[in-house]
Amino acid sequence: MGTLFEYHNTGDDSASAVYAAREYLQTFTPQISHSLTILKLKMYRKGAPGIMTVGLYATDSVTKEPTGSAIETVTFNGDDLSPGTGGNWIELAINSGLSRSVRRAIVMSGGVDINNYVAWRRIYAGSYSRGSMGYSNDGGSTWTLYGDGVGGYMFEEWGASRSNSVDKSVVGDKVSLEAIRNIEIVYGGRFLIDKSGNAKYESRYHRNV
Repeated sequence: MGTLFEYHNTGDDSASAVYAAREYLQTFTPQISHSLTILKLKMYRKGAPGIMTVGLYATDSVTKEPTGSAIETVTFNGDDLSPGTGGNWIELAINSGLSRSVRRAIVMSGGVDINNYVAWRRIYAGSYSRGSMGYSNDGGSTWTLYGDGVGGYMFEEWGASRSNSVDKSVVGDKVSLEAIRNIEIVYGGRFLIDKSGNAKYESRYHRNV
């Protein structure tokens, strides 16, 4: 499964019900750059919630709320979850590059109504200090965040240290992602990138095309 990076995985004492326009999120801030491959969330179901969606979003630098379209999404059938209110850890395959100190939001949506939902386990006391839990009552149009270090939803993000791949979700800074290959670096070098996103760096002194 790889390496465990950011997480908030102990002490849960309650849960939030995801259904209809009620969406919930957990933001997190990587301490090192890496490739995300697996999200683990602790959940249970009530009734028959149906297909649920988990999205990975960029966040606004000021409000720290999700912004734009999802970078990546994954769906799962909420009907397959256990109804036990203690919840179980569910693995979701999701691929994205994560950069050091660049905050991301995990957003869960779906469900039917108050009798058919997925509940995401959480804690109010004891907390994850590099992100915030939050909620929306209008399908993600507006958000309320509790603030960093104030509780949090149960999550783990697993992946691998990134040594030769480019984060295709980051635009600007050192790398311009206008093209799939011959990416220029501000410092004069470039990456040659294949369709899978793997890259080889060449310095400014390399003259071969």
